[in-house]
Amino acid sequence: AGFDPDDLLGVDRMVALAAAGVPTVVSSQRPVIPGLIAGVLTALGAAVPPDLSTRKGGFWVLQLAASADGSGVPELVSVERFEPVPQFR
Repeated sequence: AGFDPDDLLGVDRMVALAAAGVPTVVSSQRPVIPGLIAGVLTALGAAVPPDLSTRKGGFWVLQLAASADGSGVPELVSVERFEPVPQFR
């Protein structure tokens, strides 16, 4: 594990984790998060939000379901961005 400077490898790894169908938490550094989120959403055939910024202490949740068509590519159910609690910013 660890940080790989090749964004595509990170996206491929996240898509593979998503396809495994096991609840998973992925932690990353803020500068890398927009590329990872955009890459995963694109790989899943989903729209990419215009603002993928993440504030310090914030996080994203991508909720997925098993592929309905048997392709093995999970179906995106929702994308949520959470901001840090104001007193902790």
